[in-house]
Amino acid sequence: MLLRQQLRQQIRQKRRQLSTQQQQEAAQQLLQQCQNASCFSQAQHIALYLSNDGEIDTTPLIHWLWQQHKQVYLPVLHPFSKGHLLFLHYSPHSQLICNKYGISEPKLNIEHVIPTQQLDLIATP
Repeated sequence: MLLRQQLRQQIRQKRRQLSTQQQQEAAQQLLQQCQNASCFSQAQHIALYLSNDGEIDTTPLIHWLWQQHKQVYLPVLHPFSKGHLLFLHYSPHSQLICNKYGISEPKLNIEHVIPTQQLDLIATP
């Protein structure tokens, strides 16, 4: 477990060393790659993440997906099953809260949960 934690710390440090311009360029490159990827154009129900702690900014991608009338879902920590995630529908009107790790996630509403089998695509950090 220590090796995994050390690796995460090293990656986090490298991300934090990137300039704002480098981060913005990376976000634009990600958007362009996804716009050209058939898996994104064919998918209707797409799960991804909100950027945290220097991760590549997914905001431009999320906005583009909404413009394409795609359904976007975000992970939420499962309230009863430790180590498991739920995926909730995410829209411009979704209320976000901070989970126990300080990561923004949609406020839990059982009506917005999608079974993972119904997701067409899951993108991870």
